[in-house]
Amino acid sequence: MIADKLDAEYSIIAHQYTAQPITVLLSGSTNRSAELPPGIYSLISTTACHFRQGGSTVNATTADHYLPANLVTLMAVDSNAAGYVAGIQASAGGTLFIHPYLLGQP
Repeated sequence: MIADKLDAEYSIIAHQYTAQPITVLLSGSTNRSAELPPGIYSLISTTACHFRQGGSTVNATTADHYLPANLVTLMAVDSNAAGYVAGIQASAGGTLFIHPYLLGQP
């Protein structure tokens, strides 16, 4: 019953929010997403990068979470957390994609 409720809530989020690409640029630059609603998100990048979750002015650095190219990681945004993600390249430019994650559907 709880799983059904959660699945329904994430289905609503998925319909309201589509995958959001962030271009990850030079090591001295950082880009950030639009505000993300509460939920679980999968992150995948076409290049190795670093990412950070935070407020509307968040910036990523090479000391932040590392994400290898083409590897999926999950990130939770709750109603008390800031819902923005910033990304910065590790070695080459590319795109970091943020997708809503539905339970049982990566």
